[in-house]
Amino acid sequence: MLKRNLSSDDQKLLSELTSLVIENLEDRTFGTKELVRNSGMSRSQLYRKIQKLTGKSTTRFIRDIRLEESLNYLKSEDFTIAEIASKVGFSSPSYFSKAFKDLYSRTPGDFREQGQIKDLKPVGHKEGPRKLELFSNLIALAVLVFILGLLIRSADSNFSSVSRAATISPKNSIAVLPLENKSGNTEVDYMTYGISDALISHLSQSEVFGRVVPMIRVMELNASRASAHDLAGQLGVDHLITGSLETFGNNFQINLQCLQAADNRVIWQQSYQINPGSEDIFKFQDRVAESVMKALDLGEGSNEQRPGKYDHGTNDPEAYRAYLKAQYTAANSSTENMKKALPLYRKALSIDPQYTDAYVGLASLWLFGSAVWGMSNPEQGWQKAEALLLTAQDIDPTDPNITYALMTGAFYYEWNFDYVEAIYDPEDEFSMLAIDFDYLIKTGRYQLARKNVLKALEDNPDNGGAYPLLAMHALVTNQPKEALAILDEQYLKYPKDLFFLRESTKCYLLLGEDQKAKKIREVIQSRFNEEAPIYFWFEAVLAHRSKDENSAKKNLEILEAKYAESPAGSPAWFMAMYYFLKEDLEKGFTWLRRSYESREVEMTWLKVEPILKPYRDHPVYLELLEAMNFPEGDFKRRKSTTIIP
Repeated sequence: MLKRNLSSDDQKLLSELTSLVIENLEDRTFGTKELVRNSGMSRSQLYRKIQKLTGKSTTRFIRDIRLEESLNYLKSEDFTIAEIASKVGFSSPSYFSKAFKDLYSRTPGDFREQGQIKDLKPVGHKEGPRKLELFSNLIALAVLVFILGLLIRSADSNFSSVSRAATISPKNSIAVLPLENKSGNTEVDYMTYGISDALISHLSQSEVFGRVVPMIRVMELNASRASAHDLAGQLGVDHLITGSLETFGNNFQINLQCLQAADNRVIWQQSYQINPGSEDIFKFQDRVAESVMKALDLGEGSNEQRPGKYDHGTNDPEAYRAYLKAQYTAANSSTENMKKALPLYRKALSIDPQYTDAYVGLASLWLFGSAVWGMSNPEQGWQKAEALLLTAQDIDPTDPNITYALMTGAFYYEWNFDYVEAIYDPEDEFSMLAIDFDYLIKTGRYQLARKNVLKALEDNPDNGGAYPLLAMHALVTNQPKEALAILDEQYLKYPKDLFFLRESTKCYLLLGEDQKAKKIREVIQSRFNEEAPIYFWFEAVLAHRSKDENSAKKNLEILEAKYAESPAGSPAWFMAMYYFLKEDLEKGFTWLRRSYESREVEMTWLKVEPILKPYRDHPVYLELLEAMNFPEGDFKRRKSTTIIP
């Protein structure tokens, strides 16, 4: 399992990780999440370390240890195959036999009968790539690492203990609110969110909380300017960490405090001095998080309670600041903000041309900005993204983020399903929910698509974007009542999440719930300056159904003009969907052909799009479906991690 020429520290780490798995061998629920908790590392750190040292994902690392341990049992006739499967943590004998055969090329029974245990060697396998995070989660990634660009000095003289911190019960929950910016400098607004999210990340790694509210949900409610007590009630938490950022001479001063929500009592507070010009910029995040957790009696326990260290991807503080600002700006997921992020990523790369995270971030703008927001011509956007990703891959061929981004581009822009099928692992523990769901449901893997969404919601019930995806799954699988129930339960619950709002609007339109769709559309218009084709389709459909044909015509003209300009945002597809909803098949198929000829991203919906269901026997539909060459059946066995489309 171990790679050759490992340092003694690396060998020790892998030995300790292996021991953790073996200690929990019979616990079939012991997986990546449990290994993260017991290792003292973050999820991404653990994955990268295991992948670098063994060439395996964390899931495969755990599975292979289970299979290796099964060899000891197979040497004895005392246990049946079913008993051995249970003893090494597999959910069923059939799954154990399949996994065993995948690794060793023979079933457990074959090897036992042929007495070849001593000669048993793995035949090798391909690892699924780690996936990029959802753009709706970029806000968390951006602010997670934000103030590593600054130094914090926490002097004893700056510590003020209102009362000795009460030990927080494992049943309790906590939220960290964005700091109030009192500096008068709006340029540091993103910093206040960053401090909060860095703390959220560390607190989430501890075992002592029943729930830590994610940053995106906190931001949703914090905009209401409600009192801390009311916010605690809305968030359903027992404790709040609040604070402010203000100027202190040439430095910034950060003031943090922890409140007990029941009576608004301050149980801890502390102040920090930040020197923006300090050299020791990358030590801040761990220092402040450890300080907060220790003050709350969270840092004295087992290793699993301690915050992990973060790999910042660069040693240059200026490159890191530029990258961080780009991440924060892009995370707001609007065309305007994406365009503002472009020069920030470029600045980071001009300072550090080896900064692979910045290459991936910039490539992601072109990938998704061209797909949905109409930021650029899709073909040109993908060419730029691919060039950036291949440059990054030359720098670090083992980075799974790069592999997954290349896979994403192959799916959306090239419709290269063979490539995706060869490298995509739907069971990989790292996921980008929108892409995972998109690919799985669009290729007819409905059960896997739903499973991924439910898992995302289990991990984070405040993942607003997951709910309309779950509703879309219900629509695609002919369960309109379930779709409506899902949407209604979350109606307008995430008013700052553009993905949630956009996808909810689409689902409501498909369900014929026009008033609800219209209300959400009004929220989008009031909060976001968006002109992607899908929004004009919303307007055209709503106008037609309300008998306002002049407005419908106006929005169709805008869509047609966008099509003449560029296929960005799939304008021809939405023209087609409008006419299919009107049951005008001639115009519908005319525009569907144009969408295909323009290689629009939304054509990847062709196989399962609910609007097209009545026309799936039509010869033009069947012709286009065959031309798209969607895959059928299960995923092919994976053989390589570095396929280039």
